[in-house]
Amino acid sequence: MKNFYSCIVMLSCLFTGYSASAQTYTNNPISQYYRHGYLWNGAYAGASKKPVLYGLANRSWIGFDGAPTLITFAGDFGFSTRSGAGLVVSSNKAGALQRVSARFNYSYRIDFNETQKLRLGVGLNTYRERLNNEVLGNDGAIDPAVRAFNEKGVYLDGEFGAVYESKQFTFAGSLLNIRRAVQKESIRPSDLPIFQLMSSYSFAVEEDINLKPLVSFKHFINQKDLFAGGLQLEYEKTFHASLLYQNTGSLQGMLGVTVKDMGEVNVGYGSNNKDGYGQQWEVGVLFKLK
Repeated sequence: MKNFYSCIVMLSCLFTGYSASAQTYTNNPISQYYRHGYLWNGAYAGASKKPVLYGLANRSWIGFDGAPTLITFAGDFGFSTRSGAGLVVSSNKAGALQRVSARFNYSYRIDFNETQKLRLGVGLNTYRERLNNEVLGNDGAIDPAVRAFNEKGVYLDGEFGAVYESKQFTFAGSLLNIRRAVQKESIRPSDLPIFQLMSSYSFAVEEDINLKPLVSFKHFINQKDLFAGGLQLEYEKTFHASLLYQNTGSLQGMLGVTVKDMGEVNVGYGSNNKDGYGQQWEVGVLFKLK
């Protein structure tokens, strides 16, 4: 019976690990591309003149039992003329596996002139994973394999980001999970990104209408590279709509409304990928504090 429970635990770990990997690879938060840059790159911490709070809930693999559910809260602020800081806390559940992570960032802005600036950011990220014994159905018995997995400590890692901004053009990049990137291949996980780039250009087609095309690239430790391209339309700074295509075959769209200078509400949807799964919904709310 003990060996039977161990097999159940191992199979569950494989399934939930694969689900979490798919969530990280194909179903990144839709909000990060257009609505809240700090989710994507820590160098954006404190970029707004006001403290900003952003919360999102993302549900993917619609129709699958134990489908990944991501809940994220982010806050960042500027505390001097050029410096900023931020914190992101996330909970990602997939089947019996739950991953709780946190990321702290410090950023510094260098002004070249009135229209050109460079933002630099360093970050410390940490996460811990646990298996839910009740979901595994062990009838209250805690399997040694589950106990050993849940007793693993908190993992620490680091990151570095940079963002170049001119009047209309933005180019950004970041190194992620630096510690894992330099580890031996035999002990690397397969679902973590280690390098990413993004570029966008914003321009007005009419006085009240602004367009912003965007391209993005993300490199993973073992997964295939992820490419994305999209376009956002913003009307009178009160309504915005965006559409993004990923080379996984998934289309991501988002609609949102800005409430004066207080914040915004966003609703996003992602279609299935080329393999027929990965559909997701996302709701995000942003608050700007005085």
